[in-house]
Amino acid sequence: MCAGEFPLLKELYAKHQGQGLVIIGVSLDDEAKPFQDAVSSKGLVWPQIRDGKDGQIIKLFNVQGTPTNYVLDREGRIAAKNLLGEKLAGAITDLLKSVPASTSEAEERDQWQKPDEVVKAMGLEPGQVVVDIGAG
Repeated sequence: MCAGEFPLLKELYAKHQGQGLVIIGVSLDDEAKPFQDAVSSKGLVWPQIRDGKDGQIIKLFNVQGTPTNYVLDREGRIAAKNLLGEKLAGAITDLLKSVPASTSEAEERDQWQKPDEVVKAMGLEPGQVVVDIGAG
């Protein structure tokens, strides 16, 4: 995510946090200090994960480079990828209004997406909406 998007993300986070919006930054950085310095300098208040270039989250989402961002719906499906500005804001607003998919669709998807592993790795809670913004 380019530096110009952080004010928008901060605004969206403040506005929608109570509605279940979760923003999690995942970095490909292998070294802790540069990663921590970047998070501090940008004043990011949402969780940041330093997964490294060979990390589990990077592999699950098949990330090829940064910045890459994903908007996940309430069922863990990728609803959008690499949106910026008002398109990102619109996608988040629309998803927060959405209702969960049927049980059979969710069970079928669980077999290949492994959402339990992703949720465990990210420490998510039921009902939260996830936006993954690369902290790169």
